[in-house]
Amino acid sequence: MKKLITIILLSIAFIACSDDPVSLDDKKIISDLGDYSIIYAYTKGKDDTFEMGVNTYNVKTKEIIEIVGGYSYVNSPVIDNKILISKAEVDDKSIANHYLYDLKTGDSTKPFGNRLADYNIKYLEKSNRLLLDGSVFQDIGPIYTSNLDGSDIITIESSSVLRAKLSNTNNMLFYIKFGGTGYDNYLINSDGTNKQLISSEKISAFIDWHPTAKRILALKYSDDMKMYALIEYDVDKQSIGAAMNIDTLSLRIVQYSPDGKKLLIADRFWNVYLYKIQDKKLTKIIQSTTDDSSFSSECFSWTPDSKFATFLNPNNRGQYDIARGEIMIIDTETMTVEKTEIPDEVVRAYWYKK
Repeated sequence: MKKLITIILLSIAFIACSDDPVSLDDKKIISDLGDYSIIYAYTKGKDDTFEMGVNTYNVKTKEIIEIVGGYSYVNSPVIDNKILISKAEVDDKSIANHYLYDLKTGDSTKPFGNRLADYNIKYLEKSNRLLLDGSVFQDIGPIYTSNLDGSDIITIESSSVLRAKLSNTNNMLFYIKFGGTGYDNYLINSDGTNKQLISSEKISAFIDWHPTAKRILALKYSDDMKMYALIEYDVDKQSIGAAMNIDTLSLRIVQYSPDGKKLLIADRFWNVYLYKIQDKKLTKIIQSTTDDSSFSSECFSWTPDSKFATFLNPNNRGQYDIARGEIMIIDTETMTVEKTEIPDEVVRAYWYKK
């Protein structure tokens, strides 16, 4: 297996970037989005009380409907109208049951995997299994896959994983492992086969798969760990592909659109940019109003047609130091932004359309 031999350092200058964010507009988006809804997890707490739950928000009518209450949390994007939900026990919140909830019918599976509460869990649609990522709640941790009931656990890595990223196209994993030689980056099938060491570069935890699963976009640390270079790894050729001509000084999160033609970018100050790959044009979409330095690799969510996206803008903290905030809708064609009427308590959000 060849290792990466070339890292492309990108230009420090923004290309065709406006100094001011685009204006807000809450009319255009409503008429275009039709029957889209946003499903979101929230937390709210005051004094000694604490509550979590999962709601939906109809963008057109602004109606909010409770899906699941009682210490519930959304773990994965909507896949075929199904969402993976974790629900903690009332008396012992360290124990969680997990459900596949059908948004169209309201049906859900029997609870499974209550011993899996220490992991961030993703649904692997193509294999009908779960990805258990322990690195999310620890500095380093293990990753496994299992059946929906928690049986037949396959060890991907038993320890020292900094972050794993799943491709929903082929259920392949890209993960970063910290070891004796530093950072090692691997590709592996979700069934544990075909493990490949592809690089030993120092890669940031915020990485993304191209929707074709042919390329991986990642931020590489400089030797002094103070700057980034944006690299794109070609999975088939095992080499660096086309570079993005973007200032990498303060980037933290970069995510492809579903059609692979755009990037949404959040910097470490929570400013948001849209980059059109073919035009090499970068536009500032949202000027940050927060000094919260906490990041979620899933702060963005795209509609399947790549026209709209949500952005979770953190601006407060709840109990257990959970970062939460407001949801904004970005129209990536008209470059307009709308604040939703969802309460300022969201911790994760995804689009869905029945």
